[in-house]
Amino acid sequence: MASNMRALLISGPYNGLLGPASDIILMGSVLERKGFILTECSGLNATRDGIKSAWSKLVQQCSDKDVVVIYYSGYGGLVQSSIHLTPDSEHRANGEKVPWRYQFIVPIDYDKTTEDDFRGVLDVELSHLLRDTTQKTKNVTVILDCCHSGRMSRDPSLGTKAVPRYIAEHEHQRIGEYVEILREKGELKGETFLEGNPHAVRIVACNTSESAFEYETTSGSWNGAFTEALAQALEESDGQEVSWSTIILRVGQLVNVRFPQQHPHTEGPHARMPFTVKETSRSLLLRIEEGVGILSAGRVGGVLENNVYAIYPFTTGAGNSKSQIATAFVTNVSGFRSRVHLEFEGKEKCIPAEGAKAILEQEALYEWPIAFPAEVEGLQLLVDESEYLRPRNADDKDPLAVIRQSGPTIEVVNSKGIPISARTAHGPNSLPQVVNDIVIDAEELARGQHLLGLDCESPEERLRHRIKIDFGLVVKGKRGRKIPQDGTGYLADGDRVYINLRNEGDNTVYISLFDVNVAGQISYLSRSSPTGIDLESGRSYTLGAKDLDRELAGLPVTWPTQVPRKRKVDETLVAVVTSSPVDIGYLGKPRSETEVRSSGKAAGTQSNLEQLIDTISSARPRTIGAEEDSPSIRYDFIQIPFTLHTTHADSDGLHTGQAG
Repeated sequence: MASNMRALLISGPYNGLLGPASDIILMGSVLERKGFILTECSGLNATRDGIKSAWSKLVQQCSDKDVVVIYYSGYGGLVQSSIHLTPDSEHRANGEKVPWRYQFIVPIDYDKTTEDDFRGVLDVELSHLLRDTTQKTKNVTVILDCCHSGRMSRDPSLGTKAVPRYIAEHEHQRIGEYVEILREKGELKGETFLEGNPHAVRIVACNTSESAFEYETTSGSWNGAFTEALAQALEESDGQEVSWSTIILRVGQLVNVRFPQQHPHTEGPHARMPFTVKETSRSLLLRIEEGVGILSAGRVGGVLENNVYAIYPFTTGAGNSKSQIATAFVTNVSGFRSRVHLEFEGKEKCIPAEGAKAILEQEALYEWPIAFPAEVEGLQLLVDESEYLRPRNADDKDPLAVIRQSGPTIEVVNSKGIPISARTAHGPNSLPQVVNDIVIDAEELARGQHLLGLDCESPEERLRHRIKIDFGLVVKGKRGRKIPQDGTGYLADGDRVYINLRNEGDNTVYISLFDVNVAGQISYLSRSSPTGIDLESGRSYTLGAKDLDRELAGLPVTWPTQVPRKRKVDETLVAVVTSSPVDIGYLGKPRSETEVRSSGKAAGTQSNLEQLIDTISSARPRTIGAEEDSPSIRYDFIQIPFTLHTTHADSDGLHTGQAG
């Protein structure tokens, strides 16, 4: 039987969400060019029954050779029972534990939910539909552009021009009973995979604790940031042998320019190449072309400038130092090819005619693209030499920042159009210093963006915890207005704040607190606890409190030094929660102290988290594989975005002293 490529595109425009309609057009055009037969379930047809019926019909049509894509764009949500026996489960009559909380996607008729009929499509139902699909064909990809976060977060700097794809958490007293009824009806027959379906690639717009955003584009249309980036990455990689995991790295880079708090990721067999069951090799092909070493992959394939590769013959395995031909240092990267400098290891100073395989040994820091005027003397050279920045090229839709000149003044403007630094040359002799300082300012923005974009690289590393953060103003020595944690909160220059940390979990954790302002400058707030604030189970700690007095002094809030005081700006509180003590405070060292902006530890003695922080702080390449023998530290990141105003006069009539 001949194979078919089938795609089901589901858009959920519930409650007037604008992006899904544009998203399925965009994703549909990408898939159609790849040969997929498209089926849409959208608009008024995207009811609970309509979505399930469309998916079931697709399963019926499939054969074992078919390629299947299920794509959803819309709201996600979280539903929990209002009656449960423990914080994590309720029990069936026989004592068996079943989940009391479910994620779900939101059909157009979700508002018709009653106590007897829940109209969302639950994750357990999606798991059964996916199992039925992979029983017909093993070549399945599920793409979800939504979020199920229990903690919705808005982007304060974009206001109404960006919204998260999440609806408020819903309590349904009989949700557990409702799932049992579905089982009795035969809608949830059989068992699904406990650790996720191993036959399907699952691509999601963000982690479960994050928000997935849609935003108004410059053309006036609304699109999901994830869908837009995924479409671009798939187009870029067309014809290239790259894995889903590599493509999603590229998607993350594109999304993080605007939304650094959103982290797309893959689950399942992510080493597969898109829409196939074939997995990519971890090695790249190296050939000599016109006397120059060329890797057969570029930026789209995950290669970065300054990466280091070990070069081996095809006939030997990696890791055998005696068979290593050379070490390759990446000097220039285009979309699909990379130029390398070769340093040979033995007497043979050549690469075999058939080429050789390149294995990644050290991964460099991603260099953010920026746009700048080429006519400014010395600017091109400094950007080329930077370990944080690179010139914008044709592959980059949005630069991290734009450097522009107006007379003797040079300024850096971020991706949201906010000037974050302005420096003026007083005569030609001062111009070189101004250019140097403006590049340093852009590098600080890049460092801050890297911290905001950090995420756990594997589920095994993610720390499960129950840390609660209470963040608010100090007014006359007491707690005043609380800062909401959904991105709608605001502060003003001159305010003082407290930060209360509470451990409601069972295990001791350690918390390091940072502030990242609009210019990317990172401030280390918990410097009195160099290896993290030690919080045992049930304990709390307040930053901004006097040691021997109940009165709160508060931490001062100040306007970023180089940022013009023209408009409100965004800022983010970042908490790094770890399972063990770890010193990462050097990340908040000022630029003038670059020589101490690293842990000083050898790569083999660092945890993966320490390597990530070291790479951001010092641009030191990360050694691949070193973490296998290094200390294991589980970790998580909590971000609280807010808006910073110059004064309370521009805070929409709200007042500092309002009680929370």
